[in-house]
Amino acid sequence: MEKCYEKCIEYFAKKFPMIRFFDYDEKRFMVYDAKPNLLFLLDKEELLKLKSCLAAKYDNQTPASEFSEEFKRRVEALSARGVFESGPLASVCDYSYDTVRKKIDYNWENIFMRKFVVEITERCNFRCKYCFNTLEPVFRHHTTKQMSIETAKKSVDFYKQMYIHFYNRLSANNKKRLLENFPPCYGIYGGEPTMNWNVVVESVDYYKSLDWESDGIDKKILEVTINTNLSNINDEIISFLIEHNVLLFASLDGIKAEHDANRVDANGKGTFDLAYNNLLKIKNFDEDYFRSKVCVLAVVDSETGITDESKAFLEGLGCQFNVIDKGYKDCFVKNPETKIDKVLKNSDEWIGNLMGEIKELKDKDRAECLDKLSDLYFFENIITDAPLKKNKTNFFISCPMGVDNIMIGADGNLHICHKTDGSMPYGNVHTGIDIEKMVDIYQRYMEATDNEECRSCWMVRNCGICAALRMKGNSFVNPTRKECDYYRSLNELYFKLYARVQKEEPELLIELFKHKKDLRYYKTIVDFNEFNKI
Repeated sequence: MEKCYEKCIEYFAKKFPMIRFFDYDEKRFMVYDAKPNLLFLLDKEELLKLKSCLAAKYDNQTPASEFSEEFKRRVEALSARGVFESGPLASVCDYSYDTVRKKIDYNWENIFMRKFVVEITERCNFRCKYCFNTLEPVFRHHTTKQMSIETAKKSVDFYKQMYIHFYNRLSANNKKRLLENFPPCYGIYGGEPTMNWNVVVESVDYYKSLDWESDGIDKKILEVTINTNLSNINDEIISFLIEHNVLLFASLDGIKAEHDANRVDANGKGTFDLAYNNLLKIKNFDEDYFRSKVCVLAVVDSETGITDESKAFLEGLGCQFNVIDKGYKDCFVKNPETKIDKVLKNSDEWIGNLMGEIKELKDKDRAECLDKLSDLYFFENIITDAPLKKNKTNFFISCPMGVDNIMIGADGNLHICHKTDGSMPYGNVHTGIDIEKMVDIYQRYMEATDNEECRSCWMVRNCGICAALRMKGNSFVNPTRKECDYYRSLNELYFKLYARVQKEEPELLIELFKHKKDLRYYKTIVDFNEFNKI
């Protein structure tokens, strides 16, 4: 019987690439059909009948299994709603000019800008080996270009106008919610920001001097963030950070040997001693500020993860820290075949360990318990009852580009994200948004993702590769088949985890989707029309 099931599933894989089967229990499969975005349970005994029924429909085969008229009607009813349609999607998205222009106009009017940063300088005294600015030879790379105070002020004006436009249309209650979860925040990026320190100081002073009160915003809640490599820290800078309650993101990759392996200066020498000693300067100057407002960012190789020595070192610093996976400029996933094998071999163990953790946490710390299940957030959008017939998805495999997240370069150019290579600006703070350039960026991106591979991918709705990471030298590129296979293997893991949680802790899934809607826990994309309903 198992061989019969295997042959059936092979048939579906070839004929129905958008359908995927997962073992649910001894009697049932969990079936996901990406076209209508439907997830349902199927009795294993019915699989053979289903295959026979569909083969009769699509291949003109004589049914190999008997099935009742009732079963046939059930299949036909689902087929009428777009389930069990053979072949790939007709298209991932519509990138005609009018459709794209409407999408952009909608985004500008309704999507809140969650992240705003200025590239205060392109100068940097480090040449970290994994830094895209070090590796990029043409567009966004290390130069001597500095943002002028005029451009910095224009950038602040642009940000305030965007923020207030969204804020002033909200109800009183939702204004309060927005301020609690997304207070105005001026993000300062580089290069190394301390190498243009006078402009940092003047622009922060300008940001805080603006009239926020007339719109009902207390200046006390205004936030400032700065990213630094910790190379230039003195008492004057520390005093400024404390005075303005700056959230400082400081780069330190763990113990000396691991930090110095990648974070080197222009001469190729390690920078740990300089960075660590300057970090301690901040701690010794004001330990309360250090503990509450300094966050160390440790970049590690995703192949190996953080070592026990570096983890212990970071935990002992006495401030916040985050571990970030190192990206790769020449690929999306390094050694995907090895990683796929690792996911497949360790999936049962990983799920078992995680289930043990959430069962232990569910009565002790519900929020942390639900955070551990955040990989399942996307299941909230999957249909489990009445699907809609859809052979064209018409969605972005990305966030709302150029609105949700904006970086302003040292020259005043606007970019869709701080992660881009800088090759596709869509305006300048001095001259304004160039809508036609935005349309061109959207169309080029959508055309790139509306390819045969994406149209045949059962996990196209949960693709983890955003537009910013795809941008490579004035165009958008797609991952290789093996890289996509890796992302699909991760999603297989999440489906298996979902099935396990649904069977053993179903109440957690209900709470999880409520948890997702709570901005205290999940700072998701904010759409005015959804946000203002509450």
